This record gives sequence, C-alpha cells and structure tokens, in this order.
Amino acid sequence: MVMNENLFSPEPPKWLAQGYLFQAGTVQGCSNNHASEMILGTCHDGIQDLHVVWFAGTVEGHVDTKIMYCKISYDVETALALPEIEQGDPFEPHNTDLFSYSEPRAIAWVQERSSGNAVPFIDARGRFHLWFAAYYTKGSNVPEGENPKRRDIYYQHSDDGGETWTDPEIWSPRPGLWAREALRVLDDGTWLLPLNDETTYVPECDGNWSSIFAFSHDEGETWEFSGLYSVPRSLNWVPDAARAGMIQPTVVQLADGSLYCLNRSHTGWVVEMRSNDRGKTWTEPGLTSLPNPQSNICMIRRANGDLLLAYNPSHLNRFPISIARSRDEGRTWQRLFDLRNERGELSYPSLVETPDGLVHCTYTLQWVTLGHDVFLLD
Repeated sequence: MVMNENLFSPEPPKWLAQGYLFQAGTVQGCSNNHASEMILGTCHDGIQDLHVVWFAGTVEGHVDTKIMYCKISYDVETALALPEIEQGDPFEPHNTDLFSYSEPRAIAWVQERSSGNAVPFIDARGRFHLWFAAYYTKGSNVPEGENPKRRDIYYQHSDDGGETWTDPEIWSPRPGLWAREALRVLDDGTWLLPLNDETTYVPECDGNWSSIFAFSHDEGETWEFSGLYSVPRSLNWVPDAARAGMIQPTVVQLADGSLYCLNRSHTGWVVEMRSNDRGKTWTEPGLTSLPNPQSNICMIRRANGDLLLAYNPSHLNRFPISIARSRDEGRTWQRLFDLRNERGELSYPSLVETPDGLVHCTYTLQWVTLGHDVFLLD
C-alpha cells in the first residue's frame, strides 16, 4: 500500500496555462482566501464561461468571512490554437493572459456567523443555486438559548445569473452538516449532493468525521439523506491524530451507472467507496494507494471516461498540488504531474472539464489568492 514517491516520473500535459483569479491583496477586507469551487457556465459566440465561489475575510473563522464570486471567461478558438508544449521543453507555465476574470464580489453571508465551504450549481432551467456553511465563532453575538457551536448549511438561489440572490436560509434542520464537493446529476435525474458531518459521533471510528449524501428527486424541492460512512480508527496511519474518520466525499458516476467516491481522511490515505444503488448505500470504506495529508481532494470523470484527481501527494503536507489519472475506473491511479511544487498552502482543488477538452483547476494559493491552471491531456 505504501507509494514510493521516488518512482514518480512526471508525464506533463500537452499544454498548460497558469495564473490566478486576482492579485493578492487587491480585494479589500479579503486578505485570506480559501476553498474555491468551480462549475461550468455557458458558451456563447465562442466565449466559454466558468463560475467560481470561495470564502474570504480577515482569516478563516472570523465573523467577517463571506462567500465570494468570480466569473472566468475565455475565447475557445484562441485557446485551442496555441501550440502544444514541445517534448523536451521545461514544464513551465505558458499562456497566462488568455483568461479574463470578473472582479471578485461577495454574494453570501449570515450576520454574526462566519462563512465556510460553498457549493454552486446551475440547473437545466438556468437557476443558480448556492449552498454554504455558516457557524458562530469568536466575536459572534450568539442569540440567547442558541448553541454557540452550532453549524449549518445555508441555501440561496439566483434567477438572473448570479446578479441578485434570495436571502440565505438554513437548508436542513439537521445541524452539523457541511458541503464542499460538486453536486452531481445522475443518469436518472437524481441530484446527489455529497456532504460531511463533523458533529455526530461515529463509534466505529471513535470520532466525528463522516461522509453523508443528500438526494433530491424533484430538482431540489425536497431532500433525503443516506447514512453516515467513515473508517475505523484502527486504519489511522497518522501518529497521535486528534481526530479520526473521513469527510468531503467527491463522487463520479461510471459508465455502468455505479458511483465511485473518494474521501479526505485522517488515515494518511485517500479513502474510497462504491455504490450500485445510486448512492443510497456504499461499500465499506477502504484505503487507496493515494496519500492524503488530511486535506481536500477533487475528482472528475472526463468525456473520454478517464478519471482525474487533483490532490496533495503527501501524508503530511499540503504541497505539491498534483494531477493523477485512472483509466480503469479507479482501480489504479497514476500521478501525472505537479501543477505547483512550492512549499506552503496549495490546497482545496476544484476540477472542471470544458466541452473544448480543456481541464481547469482552481485551488488555494498560499491563502492570499486562488490559482487557476488549465491544461490539455491526450
């Protein structure tokens, strides 16, 4: 099960652009930026859009932290006309001026609470949905009788492309849930929203980290929930870990309709599960050969059927940030290349493949801004 990183032989992409959503320090009151989530937008007259949300403020957990938004746009024909990286060229960033970014702006917050991970989704009718975490923190004026440790997922939506939004409301009466990974629309129309629970004690893991899934069969009007899934503390590799379990599940639907799920964990490894009933029940969580430093990951299924994973290939560090590929539906993985290999915080990636075949990845870049890398694979 141990992965020998000395055997890593990088296979660079055919093409790479590397940049960031905004210059560090240019967004007033948002010196701290983290946990981006990106979704595909529309393509009009050859201009492709993507939408990105994240939380930002003075520091994570401060009561001034809000959910921010930025739109990425680029000309598809121009991007695809650029030359591929020649074999033997150094693997360095190229083409950093292809993409335009709207000025970041706050779109969601709850008074007296700090905002956390956010998940955007645009449905087939064009409604823009947003789920985000909000919790009381140091400095909050907690209402009398309220639990100061309460955490909730809030929900709001926009019917004008994100220009205006409904007021945020608590999405579920069940406190303690967090959203992080992208909502998936399954082949039968079911909406599957991966969640995690960091409050409910799970005896088998002797901790309170678990993955859970929400389902809607009526396009978000009503929801039902799966059970909790976690890993036993006996599989914990990290010495003296204060917590145990797994969270932040990322899910894809495979060619046969089954689901494959990877999870962040305290075991030192990425943890996997599979489901044959569209996520209602899952196989027993098991360790993969992919290291995990107790940090977020993101997996997508490409149009050609390949699975891609953005992750930190380390047991302990949130660097480098790398791309791995599976061509056998998750049974084996190959680490292809590092997007960045500098010390510090390179974490919480989000992956999207656009219809033109480009793969986009946003991620936390040293907490001060968000990286946006784009690459082309065979």
